Amino acid sequence: MEFDYIGILFQVVLWIVTMAFMMRWFSRSRLRERPASEARDLRQPPAILIVSLVCLAFSIAMVIGSFTETGGVLPFVVGCAMAVLSFYLIADYYLARHAVDEQGMRYGRVLGQGGRFDWSEVRRAAFNKRMNWYRLELASGAIVRVYGTQMGLPEFAAHVLKYVPPTRIDPRVQVMLGDAAQGKLHRIWP
Repeated sequence: MEFDYIGILFQVVLWIVTMAFMMRWFSRSRLRERPASEARDLRQPPAILIVSLVCLAFSIAMVIGSFTETGGVLPFVVGCAMAVLSFYLIADYYLARHAVDEQGMRYGRVLGQGGRFDWSEVRRAAFNKRMNWYRLELASGAIVRVYGTQMGLPEFAAHVLKYVPPTRIDPRVQVMLGDAAQGKLHRIWP
């Protein structure tokens, strides 16, 4: 049996090019023009919803295909896992929306109840590079995450820098927030 090096190389290159295109699309969609009434709202861009719906369609096709004579257990399990992830991303698009104002921030969650906090309640502001989210630790012990893919990050960054004491913001994050407030957002994908 001969190993197909060219086919594997083509698949790897295709995957890298596709991911680079998608991450660029996601990055650009974060700064898309929005009405002034939505300037303080943080939410996922429509690009996330589109990719989630396409993945959901593929996962349903994979699950259905696993019931044919060429299918098996692995395509069924992978299809189900992809469907769960797709449903989560769709729910995140609709439920995990935040809004900032001078007093604080209203936040939403996919799992669990959202809420509201005042800027004075922020005990620590950090950034998790691996997960690509800002992490706000509140005095109550609650943690609020703001994804790096969300639209509205410049307004969020400006509010954090203005209303959260600098001693509560990680020094590296202060620089990131300063750049974000000017519209220079961090990279989504290395």
